[in-house]
Amino acid sequence: MLTVAGTLTAAAPASAEAVTVTADFTQTVNPAAQPALFGLANEPSREHQDDVYPKFRKVGVKLERGTLHVDRLFVEKFPGMTLQDYVNNVDDIQNPDNWDWSVLSWLGHAQANGMTTQLNILQAPAWLTYSGTYSGIPKDWSVWQDIIRKVVARYSSKIDQIDILNEPMTSSMVDRTGSPYRSQRTAAADLYFYTVRAIRDVNEKVVVGGDGDNEQGGDFGAMGTILRDPRLSATDIQFVSYHAYYDDIVGNAKLPELKALLDSTGHSGIPVYLNEWNHNYHGDTTAPQVVGNRATTFVANTLINLANQPMITGAAFMSALPGNVELDPAENCPGCVIAQAIYDWDGTSATLWPQTRAYRLMSVAAGLGKGQFSTAATDAGGLTNAMAFTNARGQKGVILVNDTAGQVSVNATLNATGCTKRNVKATTFTADTGTNTAVRPTRVNRVPVHDGSVIVKAVDVPAYSAVAVVLAE
Repeated sequence: MLTVAGTLTAAAPASAEAVTVTADFTQTVNPAAQPALFGLANEPSREHQDDVYPKFRKVGVKLERGTLHVDRLFVEKFPGMTLQDYVNNVDDIQNPDNWDWSVLSWLGHAQANGMTTQLNILQAPAWLTYSGTYSGIPKDWSVWQDIIRKVVARYSSKIDQIDILNEPMTSSMVDRTGSPYRSQRTAAADLYFYTVRAIRDVNEKVVVGGDGDNEQGGDFGAMGTILRDPRLSATDIQFVSYHAYYDDIVGNAKLPELKALLDSTGHSGIPVYLNEWNHNYHGDTTAPQVVGNRATTFVANTLINLANQPMITGAAFMSALPGNVELDPAENCPGCVIAQAIYDWDGTSATLWPQTRAYRLMSVAAGLGKGQFSTAATDAGGLTNAMAFTNARGQKGVILVNDTAGQVSVNATLNATGCTKRNVKATTFTADTGTNTAVRPTRVNRVPVHDGSVIVKAVDVPAYSAVAVVLAE
């Protein structure tokens, strides 16, 4: 049976018989899926960026939600500074030409490699906050706004979107110590308000939103408070963003509840960015979905489920960071080496992790990163997951995911393709954590067309792999 809600998910059958995956292109699931689904959160270390970004481009990364820890503009250039020093312009600290702009070097790299740039603004100079830490709340909004204005004015040509705040319900991101604020929500609302006002002082066109929350359901953390803030206009919050770390990202994202929140606050239909997602957020995880043989299939399966959600405009896998060396000091995580990464660094060059093979498979090989695409009702037929698509070039195809330990043979029946010729070329690409990188086709064959329907037989889907079949007349 076909489902217009997405795809049926089940374990692969034990028998040797081929699995049949069936798609019906007359039943659209998502008519306007966006390339911004192929995004990454955070940014490569500064000394790695020349090498890493062209590799991101080759695997089809289309969105980067990179960070600006605002304190890093000053911490090395102006050690020991105080708030009064800033007010008095000691050592010409108010002059942005004297700030450390290397922490935003990623913006130029991302833009040059074809990515939408989403700048996440968070944290503050310790000398500016009530708590005396970079996670504190500014005690002088005029100084905070002066800094934000200068950041946005300097980089307006490189910033497509600004994502204000990051997980403000957690004290490690917004620390109320010493401040007059009695709740995380009210603190987040003021942080958002004063930041967006500063942005709009110097740039009325950049797309702004937030609040990068880490809570799902109910008020979605501080998001509801910000959405209801009467001080904000429609141009002050043009998208919402939040995070999810689960095995089933979409199943736990609580999208119906988010829709209800947006509707009830007068923000119906604004774009939604799930701009941090991964299986979990534990830096020392050994989960196979993060560091093992299920890494490619976890990402491919999640991308299918995201693409089938019309509410979601963009998403960013966590993260674009290295996984085998300490993080750049710009990340404000001294000595950290984390598993939620995307590449290894050998001292001179990067090796991308297998998660990026799912990106290459879907964004590049299937052509879904070329522009807006649509998805169609698909019955996975016992396979882990499957998604029929029409890419921006009008090509039909199907993504197949086998998240089991045994190879599966698939007969893919694609109905109502619109193909009018007697036969079409079916090109198959494969991605996994082994030797299959989705760079070159694993099979190319001609397939007959019967009344617009195409059956691609005996498609091998190896254990823990994802496969794309793309049709061309």
